[in-house]
Amino acid sequence: MVTAYQYALAVSTTQPRVNEKVIKALAIRVTGKPHFKDYRCTPVTFSNGTVIGADTITTSMQRLVEHVPTTGDYDVVIEWIRAFLKIHPFEDGNGRIAFILQNWLLSSWNAPQPLHRFEW
Repeated sequence: MVTAYQYALAVSTTQPRVNEKVIKALAIRVTGKPHFKDYRCTPVTFSNGTVIGADTITTSMQRLVEHVPTTGDYDVVIEWIRAFLKIHPFEDGNGRIAFILQNWLLSSWNAPQPLHRFEW
C-alpha cells in the first residue's frame, strides 16, 4: 500500500489528472499482483443484492475518468469516489485504491485531506 501511495504522489506531480492507466497501475501496486492490470471478469454481488456485471466495467470506467472532479469540493470528490466503488472494477483492492484516489484528488487543490492512520 505504501508503494501505491508513493507512486500516486510521484505521478500526481507530473500528471495531475487521474486516468485509467494510472488507476490500473495503482491496482497492481495495491495488490502486489501484476495480473490485476486488467478489470475483473466476474460479476460482483453487493450485500444489498445489487449485481454489477463485468461487461459494463470498461465503458463505466471510461465515463468515470472523463468526469474526474476539477474542484477540491469534498462532496464532488466523494461522489466520484462512490461512483468508482459502485463500478468495483478490480477483484481486489478497490477500497484501498479509492482511498489513494481520494487523497490524490483533494491534494490536487491543496484541500485538507481527511485524517487517517497508516497501518500498512
